[in-house]
Amino acid sequence: MASRHGVQRQPPPELVARILGWIRRRLAMRRNRLILRELSDEQLRDIAVSRCGSPELYRRLREE
Repeated sequence: MASRHGVQRQPPPELVARILGWIRRRLAMRRNRLILRELSDEQLRDIAVSRCGSPELYRRLREE
């Protein structure tokens, strides 16, 4: 970030850590979603998940 005097300021480390954490969580959710998409209906039943219940599962995984 540039200030009025042309000096570059670094964002606070906490902000960078929060952004990186958010990116990691989003990538993990995407990875999980792609894995679940590859499972057959029978495999999903084995782990007590239905295709229509998958969005709820993503939300629960996100909250953990």
